Amino acid sequence: MNGAKLAPNIISYSAGISACEKGRQWQMALSLSSRLHEQGLAHNAFSYSSAISACKRSGKWEWALRLFGEFWHQKLEPDTYIYCTGISTYGEGVQWQQALSLFRDFTQTSLGMDASCLTEAISACGKCGRWQQALSLLSDAWEAKVDLDTIHLSAGLSACGEGGEWQRALSLIGQFRVAGLKLDVGGFNALIAACAACGRWQQALSLFDEMRCSKLMPDAWSYCAGIDACAEDGQWQQVLSMFSEFEVSKLEPSIIAFNAGISVCAKGRQWQQALLLLGRAREERLEPNAIDSLTTLESVLAWETGSGSRH
Repeated sequence: MNGAKLAPNIISYSAGISACEKGRQWQMALSLSSRLHEQGLAHNAFSYSSAISACKRSGKWEWALRLFGEFWHQKLEPDTYIYCTGISTYGEGVQWQQALSLFRDFTQTSLGMDASCLTEAISACGKCGRWQQALSLLSDAWEAKVDLDTIHLSAGLSACGEGGEWQRALSLIGQFRVAGLKLDVGGFNALIAACAACGRWQQALSLFDEMRCSKLMPDAWSYCAGIDACAEDGQWQQVLSMFSEFEVSKLEPSIIAFNAGISVCAKGRQWQQALLLLGRAREERLEPNAIDSLTTLESVLAWETGSGSRH
């Protein structure tokens, strides 16, 4: 455009910022946002929401919140997407009260209830460890006869998982099943993670069986959650069994699963198995976390080789 001596307008800038957001190029998104101002152009809701989302997706939620504050200062007309982006950003910034406040403001607008905003509000509470508020949002939506789906269920289950409330998670599933809704893979993953947080590895394995009976294929996150559940209780045999299934499934390996596997084998004095997992991780060009895995492994190796003490 510069070569053709064409002046970019708000539409072209918004498209550019959106492209940067999708490519996780938050610094470029901010640069375009600044250039937009320098050209004397005014942001619109779409350009702001794209820039905010670009920062949030790259883990730069402080910048995202700063841009969100700018948006309100400009007194622009918010749309549903900017509300969803703001609620999600507050959740990433562990500011659940602001997320809830923004969600309540949204429900009072003419835009009405939106499924995505409700999901973001539930997720924001879950990320902040506020499972009670997350379930309260679900309950209010249920009473208001909002059409809830498996995405809302997964968000609620994740909130329970973050709080270690696996029994409440099971109760929540019962409510949804009464309404005729079935768990999808994301819902099962959230429930397995809830069991992992409480050290309920037997329930986690039972959920794997139930998933298969429902003709759903576990994904990489399913295995990570299951391995984590078994590792929490020191069940290294179950961890190795799940690793074998993981490999057969030909899913992309996860460093999270390898960290948990190496750590549980090392703590169980199964140093040979731990070394095998370490070797397999490196074959996949994954480097286990030095603090979580390697330090524990080195300590066990020193003990097993007869040093008599840990150095």
